[in-house]
Amino acid sequence: MSSLAIALLMLLFFLASGLTWILIGFGFALRPLISRGPGWNLDALKREAAHQMLGLSQRLSPILKPMTPESALSPDWLESPLRLKLIRAGFRGPSTVPIYFSLKVLSAGLLVILVLLLNLLAKWDLPTITLVTLVMVAIGIGFYLPDLVLRIRTADRQRWILEQLPDSLDLMRICLEAGLGLDAAILRVSQEFKGVCPPLYQELHTITLELRAGSARNEALRHFAARTGLQQVNSMVSTLIQSDRFGTGIADTIRIHAEHLRLERRLKAEETAAKMATKLLFPLVFCIFPALLLVLVGPAGITVKQHLSPETISR
Repeated sequence: MSSLAIALLMLLFFLASGLTWILIGFGFALRPLISRGPGWNLDALKREAAHQMLGLSQRLSPILKPMTPESALSPDWLESPLRLKLIRAGFRGPSTVPIYFSLKVLSAGLLVILVLLLNLLAKWDLPTITLVTLVMVAIGIGFYLPDLVLRIRTADRQRWILEQLPDSLDLMRICLEAGLGLDAAILRVSQEFKGVCPPLYQELHTITLELRAGSARNEALRHFAARTGLQQVNSMVSTLIQSDRFGTGIADTIRIHAEHLRLERRLKAEETAAKMATKLLFPLVFCIFPALLLVLVGPAGITVKQHLSPETISR
C-alpha cells in the first residue's frame, strides 16, 4: 500500500471520528425532546440543540482559555492522579480528562499524517519496514506530546506561584496585624495579586470560595497545597494549621515563613551560580577549545608540513 493511500485512510478515519462525535452530541441534544413524545416542534428542537451546544462549548472552555477560580472542585479530584495533574497545570473543568485524551489521539494522528505526507511529497521511497517504524515513532511522540506540554505548563505555574508567595505572605501579615481575620486576609491578598500573579490569585480565591461554601479552613488549606504541588506551600499550610490549632500568633508564623522562603530562594540562586562553572566546562572543552586550538596551531602545522614535505627536503 502506498503512502498516499495510507494518508487518505488516516484522513478518512479522523473525519469519520469527528463526524461520529458530532452525531453523538446531537443525539444527546435530541434525547430530551424524543423522551417527551411526538409533541415536540422544530423551534423547540432548535432551542434544545442550541442549549446543548452551549453546554458543549462550556465543557470545552477549560482547554481554550485559562482556568477560572469559580470552577467547582469536588473532593474526588484528590483521588485521581491524572485529574490532580491537570489541576496543577491550571485546567479544572469537568471535561478536562476526555479532552486530554482526545488531544493525545489527535496529536498522534496528525504526526502520522505529517510523516506520510512528507514521504509522499519528498519522494523518499522508504522501505515498508522503515516507513512503519517512522509511523510508530510518530505515534509515540504524538501520544506523549500533551504530557510534555502539561509538564512545562505545570513547572511555569509552580515557579510563578513560588516567586510571588513571600510577597503575598508579607501582605497577609500586614492584614492580620491590621485586625483582619485569616479568611478576610486571604481574600484581600488575592485581590491584590489579581493582576500581578493570576495563578496565585486563582488559588487564593479558590480558598475563599471553599470557605464560603462551608468547608473547614484546614481542609481548604490542604486543598490549596494539593493543587499547587509545591513542598514550600505544603510546609506553609502545615505551619498555619498548627498555629491555628494551638493558638499561637499567625502573623509571626507567616513572617518567619516568608523570611524562610526568601532565604531558601537566595540559597538556591547561590547554588545555581556555583554550578555555573562546572556546567560551562563541557562547552568550553568540546566547542570553544577545539576551535581556538585550530586557529592557533593550524597555521603553524601547515608551515611545518610544507617544510617537511619530500619536495622541500630534496631541494
